[in-house]
Amino acid sequence: MKSLFGVVCLSVFFTLFAGAQENTRVWTLNDCMEYAVQNSPRTRIQRHTNDNYRQDVIVAMGNMLPSISGSVGAGWGFGRSIDPQTNSYNNTSNFNNSYNLSGSIPLFSGLTSVNSLRYARIMQLRGTEELQRAEDDIALETLQGYADVVYYTEAVRMAEEQLAESRRNLYRTSRQAELGLRSLPDVAQFEAEVASYEYMVIRQRNLQNTALLHLKERMNYPSGEPLEIAPEIPSYGEVYPEKAEQIFADACENLPEARIADYTLRASELSLAVARGSYYPSVSAYGSIGTNYFKNLNSDGSVAPFRDQFKNNTGRSVGISVSIPVFSGFARRTRVNRARSNLKIAEETHHETLRRLEREIEQAVMDVEGYAREWEQTIRRVSATEAAHRANVRKFEEGLISALELQSSTNQLLQVRVEELNVRLQYRIKCRLLDFYRGKPLIADLV
Repeated sequence: MKSLFGVVCLSVFFTLFAGAQENTRVWTLNDCMEYAVQNSPRTRIQRHTNDNYRQDVIVAMGNMLPSISGSVGAGWGFGRSIDPQTNSYNNTSNFNNSYNLSGSIPLFSGLTSVNSLRYARIMQLRGTEELQRAEDDIALETLQGYADVVYYTEAVRMAEEQLAESRRNLYRTSRQAELGLRSLPDVAQFEAEVASYEYMVIRQRNLQNTALLHLKERMNYPSGEPLEIAPEIPSYGEVYPEKAEQIFADACENLPEARIADYTLRASELSLAVARGSYYPSVSAYGSIGTNYFKNLNSDGSVAPFRDQFKNNTGRSVGISVSIPVFSGFARRTRVNRARSNLKIAEETHHETLRRLEREIEQAVMDVEGYAREWEQTIRRVSATEAAHRANVRKFEEGLISALELQSSTNQLLQVRVEELNVRLQYRIKCRLLDFYRGKPLIADLV
């Protein structure tokens, strides 16, 4: 009994330990993006859409194959009908059983079948790129949400550090005021500063919780479960010697958005070719084989056996059919004109997509260069401001400056630290975006 109790306790312990380990998992940026891509409804919808594209390819291939059909019929006739044995009309009852097998194969249809198959395959390829684009969009959204959480997490940490320093200053000033070394206005000034930083910490925590909620929404992560992230965004390719033209050339070859525009243009061209094919004659070959069994139900004479009739009544036919379009109420002309207009729309869309992509790359290159210079400058500002703040703290302890001047120095230090954090995050996000334009995957774990 004791051993059983020990086993139960041990099982409960390991279960709780495993649950605690799962709840305390620290999510990296790649973990968040991979989870978002795998659990997004957009990717699941696109996968189902790609399944339909595959079915369209199968249908297009099937239209080029022969079509075969068979039929079996059985009927009873009553009253005046033809007697197959005498080939004359009689008032009698009979039973007729027929079997037929027919087939046809298209020989020429203005290349509509071939172009329809090409169109279906192009759409299947475009569906693959659309799935990749959906995954990239979700990853980029998750990247921005992750950066927001990191920003507010670090902002909370900085505000808490300043709050702790302000509380120390308040305690030190209060003790000095008791000894007559400081005035009561100095104490009141630090009390106001402490209250201000307490409010700032509360506000930054609320913003952090809001950013975390938005990140869970982008990841399709259960909102009620905890999500702890590693507050760091890795940097990729911080030096970009290439110009925007070279990155744009790489993006045209590797970026799903550019390939989707190419496939859409090609699909429009094939759609126009299919529509024009309806102007041409269509040629098909056909053949059939059939037999039947007949029995006069009112005749007392002998009836040939089923086997003999099935063999002797067999008939065969082959032929070629030519269909020439003459007039269809302007339907073919309308389809061609609509396909031609869609092709022009696809050409303009293709041109606009590439032009917009080129502008985005140029802007990203400018952002990386600008944020690099800003980051370098903010690092120097933080270093100088920290040195100045340390000097002001010593001056305040020696009574050379007032509490208001020290508070101004503290606020300035917090401000430059927050600016450095924002510039650093934006710089690394833009670097990773340029890596994406150059063909590197957003989710490194899926390489």
